[in-house]
Amino acid sequence: MTATRWIFTGLVLCVTLQMQAQKYEQEARIRASEMPAAALTYLEKNYPGQRRTRHYMEHSRQGQEAKLTLYFESKFKSAGYRYSVKFDSLGQLYDVERIIKSDQLPSPARHSIHEDLGASFQHFRIEKIQERYLPTGSLAGYELEVRGKRGEVVGYFELQYGPGGQRLSLEPVEQDSNPFFFF
Repeated sequence: MTATRWIFTGLVLCVTLQMQAQKYEQEARIRASEMPAAALTYLEKNYPGQRRTRHYMEHSRQGQEAKLTLYFESKFKSAGYRYSVKFDSLGQLYDVERIIKSDQLPSPARHSIHEDLGASFQHFRIEKIQERYLPTGSLAGYELEVRGKRGEVVGYFELQYGPGGQRLSLEPVEQDSNPFFFF
């Protein structure tokens, strides 16, 4: 190949990788007094026995959106589960996520999800499974964080599945660079 072709191929590859949809989230811990009042009221009313509550301000972007969206999030333990409750910038409930184990998935959904993961990745490890609920209380589906290898890409991916186990999306998770050096 000539030098021009190598340069052109490199540019096309860089542009293609930049255009690939990625999920980006940046969280910063905040005090309860910095949370919207409506969010705190919702938490007190619906999760009175919460323990180890931590509050966060989150800026996130999904897919190819250019703009970051502001959310407030509370993470805590209640009734033996770990919850993540997300609110919009006005304090209105956005969604509720509850961490579960693989064996807690309904059998048909678990089978469909594991079959899909096997077909999508050469190697994978499920890092986290969350049930995701809408503000109405109905099950929206499942969110999985997976470390795996797809083609030549090794990294973290977020997959969204419907209640029956059908895949809705698969996005690589954008990782912030690590400021620590490992020797």
